[in-house]
This record gives sequence, C-alpha cells and structure tokens, in this order.
Amino acid sequence: MVCSLAVVPAHASLINITTSITVNIDFQGMSSGLGQKSKFFGTISYDRYLAALQAHSSGDSTDTLALASLPVGPNNPNGTTSVDVNRPIRL
Repeated sequence: MVCSLAVVPAHASLINITTSITVNIDFQGMSSGLGQKSKFFGTISYDRYLAALQAHSSGDSTDTLALASLPVGPNNPNGTTSVDVNRPIRL
C-alpha cells in the first residue's frame, strides 16, 4: 500500500518555513517484527562520488587532508568501483 500525506511542520513559524511538502510513504507487510526502515538510496561510481566530494570541498585543512587520503580511483578504499549512498548528493 502506498500512502501520500501532506506534511506541515508543527513548528514552522519558529523556523520560518511556510511551504507545505508532500511525502510519499510506502507501507509493506513483514513476516515478523514491529517494523523496519531502509536508508539505501542508490549506487554511483566511485569516480563520480570522488569528483562530487572534490567539487564541494570547503578547501579547509580538514577537507584537504581527507580528500588527499582517498585513492584516485577507479576503486574506492574497499576495492570496489561503486559507492552506496543513503541520501541525495550534489554531483
């Protein structure tokens, strides 16, 4: 079953949010347990992921050091060529 709910933040006036959003929630049955959630979003190539990290670096010493410690590709630090992301990233 798919349920579409209109969501209005309870404290919208406190944080100056005036736009309502629609959230689609997918409800599914389970064989056991009380419930679960899934955070998996998708898979992208490590090269593309690394390019996004580099493009959006603040340039400070922490970001520079972190980026310098990553392999240039095509393999990520785990030895595969892809990265599972659990939220949208700016590419």
